[in-house]
Amino acid sequence: MASDSSYGAVPTSDVVVYAPGSGTQPTESSPGFKNVGLNAKKMMTLTAIDSEVTEDMAIAIGEVVGRSIVRAFARNEDKMGFLGDGTSTYFGFIGIGQALLNVDSSIANIMGIVVQGSAGAWSAITKT
Repeated sequence: MASDSSYGAVPTSDVVVYAPGSGTQPTESSPGFKNVGLNAKKMMTLTAIDSEVTEDMAIAIGEVVGRSIVRAFARNEDKMGFLGDGTSTYFGFIGIGQALLNVDSSIANIMGIVVQGSAGAWSAITKT
């Protein structure tokens, strides 16, 4: 990717399927598209390890630290994906919970979407 931002089209609807009778033409249809943007964010970690630990267990400590980094990234990605509210706590990401709360007000009023969850635990999305 040449820059941190990229834009492209994604489908919003499919073509319509018809079963016309003999000698009848189907109505023309075409798929719908909308433009979306991607703003890439770089995430990283800096890990310091005591030199005595690396001397005692050089191979094992690499695996331990590597697994720790993988778990930390996965945990943060899950938090951003589910609980992200656009604040710096979630690196500006808006997760599915907040996205559902931001649904058009007429739909939210009809369905009464309630999102329940807390840090590290996801429970339910319910209608009231």
